Formats: sequence, structure tokens, C-alpha cells
Amino acid sequence: MIGDRSVHVFYDEVMLGHNPEVDLPFMPSRVEKRVRSILKGLDFKWSYPEHPGRLTAIKAYLDEHPIKGVQVRTGAASAMYNQLARVHTASYLDHMFSLAGKRAWLDKDTTAVSPESINAATAAAGNAIAAVESVLKGECNSAFALVRPPGHHAEPVRARGFCLLNNVAVAAAHAQAKLGCERILIIDWDAHHGNGTQDIFWAEPDVLFFDTHCEAPFYPGSGHIEEVGDGLGEGYTINVPLPETAGDVAFEKVFRDILVPAADSTSLN
Repeated sequence: MIGDRSVHVFYDEVMLGHNPEVDLPFMPSRVEKRVRSILKGLDFKWSYPEHPGRLTAIKAYLDEHPIKGVQVRTGAASAMYNQLARVHTASYLDHMFSLAGKRAWLDKDTTAVSPESINAATAAAGNAIAAVESVLKGECNSAFALVRPPGHHAEPVRARGFCLLNNVAVAAAHAQAKLGCERILIIDWDAHHGNGTQDIFWAEPDVLFFDTHCEAPFYPGSGHIEEVGDGLGEGYTINVPLPETAGDVAFEKVFRDILVPAADSTSLN
């Protein structure tokens, strides 16, 4: 039960500033023209789906229905350039920071930024770091980073799938570099494959990346069972693609029969 342990939920209103409104003008570019042509071809009005309401709805529910042991924490520091550079290239970060205060489309997946998006993205990564620190410093039993924009599609060199910075990868790399964590397990159970997180730790033997997701061609089309990492990291990426109809029984079996033995095995190596 959650009430039997302390859980810190990290949140910051700064992250609500990320709000690409597609009806407003964006920086003119070939990407902008491509996205506009895609949106124009739709037979319905498209609104940016990764919107502030994703956070405000959860925060409002927690405020209205307090849970014993759960504490909301605010005021975490935004992630710094050097923390982000552990998982993203300097060229990509420089480009991202150059977009502060602007509206721009970043790819044909319709990933975009609004004037406050960069502040929101660095706040999201910073709150992910704070969540990891709070657990490892013994301040709580577990933590939840209530953040946006999301991160698991963000690759070392580009934004993708509504994700700007790879929050979980930034937090994991921080745990390795500053908090004394020798081995890390990342479990991604989103419906979409965490291609960015996989790419970042593809050859990393000290990070076991485990991902369940809807099988290709479901977006982003990666995460095949044969994708297991490479070099020193071979065998430390585990993908379990599932049909869209998979339910609780399938997930429980995957976690019990694949994840637990894999985690036990790697912890002994």
C-alpha cells in the first residue's frame, strides 16, 4: 500500500509553459512547410496532443484526493547544460537552447516548441534528477516525477515524438555520475517504444533497459525483439513487443517471467 511508505511527487508549474498552439505562426522552415502540409491533409482539426492539461489534471486530482504518504515537492532546480550533455550532443543542445522564446517545428512527427518550452524541458529533466536524488539520499521510499514535455523518444541528437530532452536518461546518467549508482534498471511500459532511451544506452553494460510496447508498425516502429544492444552493452537491452490487445495478464507474465529473471541475472554479473 502507498500509505505504508513515503512517496515524493515532483512538480513545477514552469512545465505548463510548453504549449505549442498550431494555429499560431511558427518559424518558417522546410520542416514547418512539411508539417503544415501534413496537417492540411487531415479531415479534422488537429491540436497539439501533449498539452498542459496532462499535468494539471493529475495535480488537481492529487490535491482533491490526498493519499497518505504522498507529498508534492516543488522548486527543484532545472537541469544544467552539463547534466544534459551526458546523454545529448552539444550540437543538439545548442540548437535547442537557441530556440528559447521562439515557436518552431522540430520534425515531421509534429514535435514543436513554444516560447517557454526550453524552460519547461530543462525543468522536467531537473525534476527527474531531483526525484532520483530524493530516493537515493533516503528522503523518501520512492518518487514520481510529474513532468512534461515527456522524454523517452528524445534521441542523443534530436527531438522526436513530442519529446525534447530524455528525462529518464538524464536522471539515470546523473545517478551514475554523481550518486554512486553502479548499475541501473530502466523499465519503460509506455504503449510506444522508448527508442531514444534505447539509443542512449545501446552500448552501455551498466544500464539494463527493459521495454514493453505495442509491436511495430505502431509508432515509432522500433523495439523489435532482436534489438538487444551492441558492443559491451549487448544483452542489456530487452524489448518485449506486444499486440495492442495485450492486457493485465500479459503484462504480469512479461514482468514475472522475463523482467525479474533478467534483473536478477544482471545483478549477479
